[in-house]
Amino acid sequence: VENRGSLEKWLSEVERQEVIYPKNYIKLRHLENHDQNRIASYFDDCNKLINLTALNFFLRGMPFVYAGQEYLNDNRPDLFEYDPVDYETGFNISPLITRFAKIHEDELITSGNLFFLEIKDNPIIKYENKTHAIIGFFKLGSESVVNSYLKDGVYQNLIDDSNIVVKDGKLELNSGPIIIKVGIEAIK
Repeated sequence: VENRGSLEKWLSEVERQEVIYPKNYIKLRHLENHDQNRIASYFDDCNKLINLTALNFFLRGMPFVYAGQEYLNDNRPDLFEYDPVDYETGFNISPLITRFAKIHEDELITSGNLFFLEIKDNPIIKYENKTHAIIGFFKLGSESVVNSYLKDGVYQNLIDDSNIVVKDGKLELNSGPIIIKVGIEAIK
């Protein structure tokens, strides 16, 4: 954001950290803090904000939500003046953040092998061990059909329990993020 780099560059750095940091590292992850503009001030599309938040929670480490981020506030708070959080933005993604946090507790995310399958427009990230895998698909680009890295079938999105159809190795990524957990035999 703010032309400091691309999504691809950021995820490449996250991938590099996986290699250079000790196995037991815990990285603090945030999209906002007190000394930068709100993430919502850069996006007109709330679905992209939801996908970016889901991605932040899907990465290994400790995700933070900053004072009103869950209401998609775009006003940068003033630390030195009374500046209450606006709870009347018309948005409240707290229930989604609760789901993201629950998924984040999965053992695969904390200790599985991490693979960045796609790091450009629509990031696709996979964690796996010998028996299971969890894959996250995040809609930040314009393409709506993406490689699934899964065998054809119907899978459950852990975020909203919806059915996700994989056909010819592809799935539709329309607006919201998708996170699927499978047995390793379902990986293509």
